[in-house]
Amino acid sequence: MKFSEPRNSQHYCEVKRTIAGQIYEARNMHFGVSAVYYNTTLDTYTGQGYNFDAGMLMDLKNLSLSISAKNIIPALKVQYNNGQSETLPLQMAYGAKYKWGEFNILGQLKTSGSAHNLLKSAGVTYTPSFAKFFELSGGYKETS
Repeated sequence: MKFSEPRNSQHYCEVKRTIAGQIYEARNMHFGVSAVYYNTTLDTYTGQGYNFDAGMLMDLKNLSLSISAKNIIPALKVQYNNGQSETLPLQMAYGAKYKWGEFNILGQLKTSGSAHNLLKSAGVTYTPSFAKFFELSGGYKETS
């Protein structure tokens, strides 16, 4: 018995490869960068491109602050085999973590693209001192 694929089926595959490293570390400050390669296939169309990301983390006594930027070079685009191209949107994320006893209080603000829609996330984790292998967490995340 022979099976064939439906006539209108589409194949989709997205591959993202990253190489990253920490470029600077001070007592409580860390900076890093990464190079990112994108390869996307949708049916008979294939796109390839690359861009760069960067981030910073600052650790204080009970407080950690971070900022990260994805696709920081706007001139770099994903080029498709049909002659089209796509600009990858700049994505910014600002995060904070406050350690309060056995609790971590987490927050994040995120923007993406030219509209700069602000997405908010918040969470709490609890790790009891008598059972470090156990963690309870909950949170809220806006998606659009």
